[in-house]
Amino acid sequence: MKVILVDKKCEKCGNIKYDVFLDENTYCDCGELMKRIYSYRKYSEFVPGFYSHFTHEDIYIDSPKTYKKMCKKYNVEQVGGKGVYERNY
Repeated sequence: MKVILVDKKCEKCGNIKYDVFLDENTYCDCGELMKRIYSYRKYSEFVPGFYSHFTHEDIYIDSPKTYKKMCKKYNVEQVGGKGVYERNY
């Protein structure tokens, strides 16, 4: 079973609920059935911190630009989703 989260809006009062299940009826606080709204794709915000998938030691990375630079330097790319990394040989 696939779980899909969407945003829905009440046409009566304009209230918006974020990340609700697509296949369930969602009702607003005013009692109106909410309708799905389509918006821009949500993005993942970069989280500064120590990353250990480049070398045997943790490397502190503070920006997406530095992250891309380290990927190129250590010949690493992300594959298959968040947290899965593979060396390019």
